[in-house]
Amino acid sequence: MKNKNKSKGFFSLEPIIAMVIFAVGLLSVVHYQTSAIQNSTNGIYRMSAVNLVDNLVGTINLDRENLANYASNSGDEYQNWLETVKDSLVLDDNYPPIIEVVEEGTGKLVNITLSWKNAGTNVISSYDTSIRLN
Repeated sequence: MKNKNKSKGFFSLEPIIAMVIFAVGLLSVVHYQTSAIQNSTNGIYRMSAVNLVDNLVGTINLDRENLANYASNSGDEYQNWLETVKDSLVLDDNYPPIIEVVEEGTGKLVNITLSWKNAGTNVISSYDTSIRLN
């Protein structure tokens, strides 16, 4: 008498291994895409910071009489510029924008530092520039 409970199907490991390899590959592509988006956003933030500081430098050059209002955190010009910065970048309260004026002989040296948080991380980036006013 023959055994009637004999299994008629088969189990193959190859499709399961192929699915695992496909899933690992797909996760790698998603991770790469996420990194590319973060790097692109960080580049946009850096470009915005350069433009904001460049605009401030141009404004300071045209409005030298009010230089003290830019250098103090309470001046109207500084506050107006800070609002524009906050609209464009993610700032960290521990790293506020700094405008420092140093007397240098017959002229003044203006140092500007702008720091911001990178996209999706708590990493702080900054952009520094200096201008000499005679």
